[in-house]
Amino acid sequence: MRPAADPPGRAPGLGAEPAEGTGTVAQMRRALGRQLAAMRNRTGLSQWELAPLTGYSRSTLSDAELGRHRPRREFWLRCDELLRADGRLVASYDRIEAGQPAGREPAGSPAATQACPHCRRPIAVLVVPAAPGQPS
Repeated sequence: MRPAADPPGRAPGLGAEPAEGTGTVAQMRRALGRQLAAMRNRTGLSQWELAPLTGYSRSTLSDAELGRHRPRREFWLRCDELLRADGRLVASYDRIEAGQPAGREPAGSPAATQACPHCRRPIAVLVVPAAPGQPS
């Protein structure tokens, strides 16, 4: 049996999943999980080796890598630190939680919505522009 052809407009081997940042939250979580797995593999660590360093179980780490689990921000902070990801994992997590695709900034209005770091519910945040002449 021949494998199904890739849908038009998709890179070969990616199946029906759209490019990172353009799909559903579930697809974005899977992309973040693949990013975590790739970084872990580059360091030469197994899930069994990385999990205790994060303070989470191996199954939680595995589920996060597959996009099946929604660990708290602390998990991503710890993984980011351990894998020396320079904030990339946390930034991706924050974009997903805020419902923002990659490359988009909050709307120009004085209020924007972010996820509460404790309960993940949307909260309004006042966006204060930098004073003229000040770095933003």
